[in-house]
Amino acid sequence: MSTTSLHWRGNIAIIAGNYISADFPNKRLVLTGTRTAHSAPTVLSTRNGWYLCDLSKPHLPTLISMIEDNTFTYNSSDILGDLVAVCVGVPGVQLYSMANPLSPALLSTINTSGFAQGVLLKNNRAYISDGSSGMQIYDITNPFSPTFVGVFNTPGNVKGINVVGNTAYIADNTSLQIVDISNPASPSFLGSYTGSAFDVKTAGNFAYIASSSSGIIILNVSNPSLPTLVTTVPAPIGSSSNPKALSIALLGTKAYLSMFEWAGILDITSPSAPFWVDSVFGVSSNNKILVDNHSFLFQLI
Repeated sequence: MSTTSLHWRGNIAIIAGNYISADFPNKRLVLTGTRTAHSAPTVLSTRNGWYLCDLSKPHLPTLISMIEDNTFTYNSSDILGDLVAVCVGVPGVQLYSMANPLSPALLSTINTSGFAQGVLLKNNRAYISDGSSGMQIYDITNPFSPTFVGVFNTPGNVKGINVVGNTAYIADNTSLQIVDISNPASPSFLGSYTGSAFDVKTAGNFAYIASSSSGIIILNVSNPSLPTLVTTVPAPIGSSSNPKALSIALLGTKAYLSMFEWAGILDITSPSAPFWVDSVFGVSSNNKILVDNHSFLFQLI
């Protein structure tokens, strides 16, 4: 694992790499994916796992501990206090305690019915992007024994979930699904918008969708039963030979996008007239992207 690039963008952090989650207040960064050992030009070995890093010096994250197991496919993760949830594909989601960061302890495994590729921890619940098995909801009040709460099946393959209040916004590859989760045991459909959707974030009355080859789709969701298109923003010219927006993060009046070998910053002060203000080329940022009030680009190789 190594730091490969450092790009200053005002006082904003652009973190891109394999799959990333962060607890900025407690200065923790979790990366999941594959670690490759090289002796140029030969690949010596690869290891699948997740890696806990210290962010006390945000310009130079340092490895604290790692969990590696090549029998799993390590996908996305999320952090809630001392709890980290790690998606491991078909087995589901593993819950670890980071109370002792030098030796994370496995607490339990949530065995989902699909392929767990994303997880959001919020209000003692885990919202799991379970691929063709939809959005799975679990109560993690007792992380040693998570309990199933409910499921919402979508037409596509669930890639990402954003929860605001009692509303879940689900990017399911083929559409954005908007769902009422006030009764999490029985989520109910509110509305949808058809179009490629890999990730989604919301701010106010607007939803911002990382829409793969379509770039960024901005919707007005003030009426969740009838989301309407505001505008579509293609990737900047020259960003990549095959730009695909796969992840999005919002901070203030900026949206941060990751695509294959490219990361970009979009000004969304006016959602109807967004414009690109900055970009970073030639970096492997094809998965998750996060932002905070520090400035560095971090990649796991």
